[in-house]
Amino acid sequence: MSAIFDFSSLVTVLLLLICTCTYLRELRPGIFD
Repeated sequence: MSAIFDFSSLVTVLLLLICTCTYLRELRPGIFD
């Protein structure tokens, strides 16, 4: 049960990280070029 919870937490963190990176890239496209 704890393994499933850890996996769900990991997926949630990864999704938040991807959304943040996408937002920053849209906000300031020059940073990643």
